[in-house]
Amino acid sequence: MAGFEHRAARLNHYLGESDPKRNEQRLRTAFQALAAGSRRPGGGKQKANRISFQSYKAAIERELFGIVITGHPTFSQSHEMVRLLAELGVGRTADGEKVTATRRRKILSDARAVEHRPPEKLDLTY
Repeated sequence: MAGFEHRAARLNHYLGESDPKRNEQRLRTAFQALAAGSRRPGGGKQKANRISFQSYKAAIERELFGIVITGHPTFSQSHEMVRLLAELGVGRTADGEKVTATRRRKILSDARAVEHRPPEKLDLTY
């Protein structure tokens, strides 16, 4: 279980803030600052003038990161194990509720009982 908990902690550190209300406010602040011209995409500064719609659109549509899907250890886990890891790592249930101490114990108990191997039919569709 220590490995599972360590992986969840790494996931939490990588993802950062997971509170939906805080993230929504951070996004609002960032979008408003961008629209007001106080920040440019890429972190540069400019005068506090409103930017054009085209510039705003280009900035918010720009991809900030991506993923590469390969033969990764993630696929060596069952769907249920990945779901439990996500809950523990993010500290939120699938419904967005904060993981309580009781829920954390349940996640760890469930993780002990669930299959620690990939699904039998592991293909690109899965």
